[in-house]
Amino acid sequence: MIHKKWQVALAESCTGGGLASTLTSLSGSSKWFNFGLVTYSNEAKIQYLNVSDELLKNEGAVSQACALAMLQGLGHENFFRLAITGFAGPEGDDVGEVYMAWQAPDHALACQVFHLKGSRRQIISQVIYQSLRQMAISSLYPFNVEFNCFFALYLDDASLQQQCLKTALELGLSVDELEPFNNLHVTLAYLGHQTTAQLKSLKQKGDDIQNIAAFDLILDVCEQWRRAHCLVLKAQVVPKSLEALVKQLPQAQDTHKFVPHVTIAKRQTLQMAKQNIEKIHIPVKSFSLMLSFHGIFYLEYYRWNLNKGE
Repeated sequence: MIHKKWQVALAESCTGGGLASTLTSLSGSSKWFNFGLVTYSNEAKIQYLNVSDELLKNEGAVSQACALAMLQGLGHENFFRLAITGFAGPEGDDVGEVYMAWQAPDHALACQVFHLKGSRRQIISQVIYQSLRQMAISSLYPFNVEFNCFFALYLDDASLQQQCLKTALELGLSVDELEPFNNLHVTLAYLGHQTTAQLKSLKQKGDDIQNIAAFDLILDVCEQWRRAHCLVLKAQVVPKSLEALVKQLPQAQDTHKFVPHVTIAKRQTLQMAKQNIEKIHIPVKSFSLMLSFHGIFYLEYYRWNLNKGE
């Protein structure tokens, strides 16, 4: 934010000021954090953010329309603005449904809906994480910072994310222990530290991949990797198309035998024996070049489609 010379303005509802509290706990935040409003009730949204009563009656306070109206009600179009509204629970049929709207200076309005699981505290924590992630991505672009790169199968399908979450919870993990759903992926080739200038060359390497057909990957085992302190969902069978894809990718820093897996929890101290799980079928139709920012969050930089399967 300092590098961009942006000021931050927030409108929070279901998080109750939690995002503002998290941001202002950072040393030096007074240089870029300007203000935050907690408009918890409909009346507050109307009074302080000029959200129309008609919109609230027709669309509801938990809606994309309300999140965008809250954002616009903040004014200050030259600020980085973010608004949050949702159901944190624990009661109600739509618990975990959250809308986040944001806009960086000189960029278009954007809004995303999340369907989160967990207790009220856990849902609020996840919303704060997603907000911080979006702020970081917006402020880092065009990535004039250090990052690592890797080719991967990116699990951005909501139903697959939910299957991984369901499996993890059945294994006895709590929501707090899990990797954020935005981070779920199968690493194909880790490339280590790269510069923005090198991204063009890496994209060309992806463009050069040929004759790889779409395939299905099946995760069927949960295993604890103790040296890495992580819990993974692993595929026991490697499809031939996946083997062919990995062989065509640059392998700058890969020294281990390729084992397709999805990390569902890091810094895992719970002792857990290897066990079979209900199969998770992943229809793989593309692969991606990913950027890793200190391993905290990942960002898809480019995606290539595979050939249609037979």
